[in-house]
Parts: sequence; structure tokens; C-alpha cells
Amino acid sequence: MRKTGCIVLMLLILGWVGAWGLKVSPGAFCAQGVEVGKKIDTGLDIAIDNDTAYEQGFEIKVVPARIPSDPSLRGYQPLPDLSWFKLEKTEASAPPFGKAKSRIYFDIPAGDKYNNQHWIVSCLVQPKRGGMFRAAVATTYMIETKSKANPKERPFGSLGVAPSVLSVISGKTGKGFGTFKIYNNSSGSRTYTLSAFIPKAASGKLTINSSRNFSWGDPSWIKLDPVKVKLAKGEAAEVKVSSNLPKEINSSEILVFVESHKKEKNFIRVWLEKGGESGK
Repeated sequence: MRKTGCIVLMLLILGWVGAWGLKVSPGAFCAQGVEVGKKIDTGLDIAIDNDTAYEQGFEIKVVPARIPSDPSLRGYQPLPDLSWFKLEKTEASAPPFGKAKSRIYFDIPAGDKYNNQHWIVSCLVQPKRGGMFRAAVATTYMIETKSKANPKERPFGSLGVAPSVLSVISGKTGKGFGTFKIYNNSSGSRTYTLSAFIPKAASGKLTINSSRNFSWGDPSWIKLDPVKVKLAKGEAAEVKVSSNLPKEINSSEILVFVESHKKEKNFIRVWLEKGGESGK
């Protein structure tokens, strides 16, 4: 069984973004398995290309992300506190035809409620000078905190899930099962609909990547029970995931999407593997 205790930085298909001669990388990434309660050096820099023959200064701001309308990114929520995403520098200078860089850190508070989260945040980069109209580029960064079954606190947010990564181990037959919980932390009763899906970028630019060492499978390889559940405020429910991997497939990943009738959204990564023991 693979563990999710360490950060896995996964660059999405959008490696850089640019506008009006301004180029910033990475344009997007997804960090999985982020631990809470400690400041983490991601080992990754925001890099800004200066394609001019003179030195340029740049401003880098952490800003709320606009939740993409693309259904392939459904289930992410805005980072609750922008101070949890830290930059080494909020101003940086690049020499002629050189780069400016600023290291990225995560500093999410301690608390079991902050595990099992899917958050999204942006950085806005623009030259310090440029007259009335300045080019500006916004990145898209996704943060998935450490997956944990049976957390001591209810997961943060109006719709919580635990674990956020469910490992379903099967024998040679490909059949196995596991369970996860959904939590109604909203202000009233909710009816939730669950479905298995594989993300595809409707925009052609950005999508959720599969986890390291996994590739996307077929949603028909898992069965959910129940597929619809009604919960009063403060209630939780357990959902069973049964797998049926084809003989020729040893491992795969499928997402389970959860949505309330009030449009609150979340998802669970389901890892399907043969051999070993099920569970997280």
C-alpha cells in the first residue's frame, strides 16, 4: 500500500502562464499529502522571466483563486487563509534576460480538521513599473492536505470527507472494498449525490492529474453504496466503495465526486491496487 505522508508536487498540464511578454512558471501545480502544523519548504520557486535588455522589478501577491468553471477541477475550495501560502519574497528583481525567483512555502495550522482538504489559491505577478496598463499573470495552485481516516475533529468546510485518499486493495480477482465518510458541516440538512468520474479538461488547459504511480481507470470499475444520502446538520454517513479491477490492470485511480443539492462539492481519490490489505 502506498503512503501519502509526504508532499508530492505534481505539475499539471499548464507548466507556465504568460501575457504581454510576461512569463511565469509554474503556471499551475497540485501538491498532495501536505502536512499541517509545520512550515514546509516546497522546494519550488515561482520563476519570472525577464525578456528585456534592462533590469525589471516584479510584485508577487498571494490572492484568492477564482474557482474554475471547468468541471475537471470541481471539488476544490478557496484556501481559507491566504497567510497559509507563503512566499520568500513579494518583490523580486530580474537581470536583463534573466529570472526573478521566490520560494514557495506552506504554513497550515495544526489541527486534525485541516487534514483531508482540497484547496486552491493563486499568485498574481506584475511588473512594478509599466505605466497606466501593466501586464498581470495569475497562477493556479492546488493544495491537498494529508489524507487521514477517522480524524479526531470533523473535517474543515461545509462538506467534509475522510479519508480524502482511499486505498482499496484487492486479491487476484480484482475485487475489494473500502469505506469513507462524508460530513454535513453546513447550517441545515443536505442531500448528497455521489458519482465516480475521471477528470477531463473541458477548457483544454487545466485538469486534475492522477496521483504519482497511478493512471486513470474506468469509473465502471468501482461501485458506490449509497449513491445518494440525506444528512441533517452535524450528521455523517459512511459510503462503501467496491472495486472490480480487470485481470490485466494491477493499479488505477478513480475519483468519487460528492455534491449537495446546495452545490457544495468535494471529492475523494480512490486508489485501486491488487495484493496486500485494504484501507488507509
